[in-house]
Amino acid sequence: MNTPREDLQSQPQLLEEFNRFVLDELALREPVHIASIVSLGYLFDFLVLYESIVETWTFFPFRLHAFAVDRETHEALSQLEIPDVEVHQLPGESKGFAANALRQLDLIEHSGLERCIVSDVDNVFLAETPELFLLLGEADLVFIGGPPEWLVVTNLWAFRRNELTLEFARKWSQESVGMPFHDASGLPFALMDMPNPDLRVKVLSRPKPESNPDYQLSPYDVQPLPLPFHLAKDPHGLGFREVQMGRAKVVHMGTLRGEGSTSLSERLKVLVRRFPGAAQFLPLYATLAKRAAERLGMETEASPLACLQDRFDQTRVVSTRERLPQLLNQRGLLGSAVVVGLSQGDFSELVLRQWRGERLVSVDVASPACEEAQARLAVHGERSVVWQLGSAEAAQRIEDQSLDFVYLDATHDYASVERDLERWFGKVRVGGFIAGSNYVDGDLAPGVFGVRSAVNDFFLAKDLRVRKTILDAPWVSWFVQIGGPPFVWKLAAAAGPG
Repeated sequence: MNTPREDLQSQPQLLEEFNRFVLDELALREPVHIASIVSLGYLFDFLVLYESIVETWTFFPFRLHAFAVDRETHEALSQLEIPDVEVHQLPGESKGFAANALRQLDLIEHSGLERCIVSDVDNVFLAETPELFLLLGEADLVFIGGPPEWLVVTNLWAFRRNELTLEFARKWSQESVGMPFHDASGLPFALMDMPNPDLRVKVLSRPKPESNPDYQLSPYDVQPLPLPFHLAKDPHGLGFREVQMGRAKVVHMGTLRGEGSTSLSERLKVLVRRFPGAAQFLPLYATLAKRAAERLGMETEASPLACLQDRFDQTRVVSTRERLPQLLNQRGLLGSAVVVGLSQGDFSELVLRQWRGERLVSVDVASPACEEAQARLAVHGERSVVWQLGSAEAAQRIEDQSLDFVYLDATHDYASVERDLERWFGKVRVGGFIAGSNYVDGDLAPGVFGVRSAVNDFFLAKDLRVRKTILDAPWVSWFVQIGGPPFVWKLAAAAGPG
């Protein structure tokens, strides 16, 4: 007997009508209200925040409220006439960053909203986060928190407006004047001196440390300093069913403090320098930032992704496997190279077009596809050689330490990758590179992958550092320089190789 879900999936028209019904019902819900304090120097960051919500808020309707701290900011935002944005002005005048941060509590008093999520102006939403809003059904205040337990990091929080929260806001706003130090809003200290025991407060903590197994987990996290994470989307149905980005649904870019706000190119330059661990996130940010720059009439770029790529090149970060040939050119590795796993010949052709080396040998077992690829590569003349052989037989034909570059793209299970590494590692000269495709593990739609584990285990034993490309997730490539710097495994294990 079929389940209701199976019945729907077997009838596309019925499924389409059901989905339309669900979306119509969601559209009738009260919008999720999101508020942010905005000053004149943070207009650009606020617009990036807005564009990120537009990009990621998929099911629940939203309303973004901009609370200006001065008349100039209020006028500038009002003139933009941005859809789904309401502009308000807080009473009083701006008195600097710390004072503005503390005034987040004024939102409870002056917003008039029954319940609201409060976001720092320089947050970027990566996914819809209605959980924080829905939790207000059982709490008056909800915070994203971090260790130790009393410290509440308030880059993202939410309130239900009632007598208890109004009393809290009035009391704390009065007592916080002249405080010698603050975090983003001073709220950790407010919670330590709770004005009413009946005030219901829920704290969502960051991922628990191993030293404290009882620590409460959060369904999402705000990352003040983004560590390496992986943004994986699956447009081709290859087995990646969700976005993996640490535990983050929101990334906090607050350490920029307005840097690089004069042009999009300058902002991207700052981001690449300051947030190398967030590289997978930066293409999305570049797209959002271009929209924000256009709204403000700032100097922008025809192709923000190309601009971002240039910034990566300048910092010598290998962003995609297509940039590996340039790495070889930069290092003067212009002798012989091998690609194991020819397939349709796409990567071999790219190497031959961009690399200035003398000869590329492409290896694959005999097949009609191999013959077609050989014909395709024939335009490169003597620089291209195709061997219709297995990996083991081909490796026997190559002298030890004679290659500048080897790229492994054959079978991807752990044992096969391990055997290929053992066959080809000794063929690369000191200073050369060995690399490969699909640096992932798991039972995925194309098959069982063990590339990441096999590569890490192999090079850990040799004390060599494994790096990875950063913009072609989920199928990133790995690469290792022979005779490169030692691989500090303890750091790599904490942050991820590369």
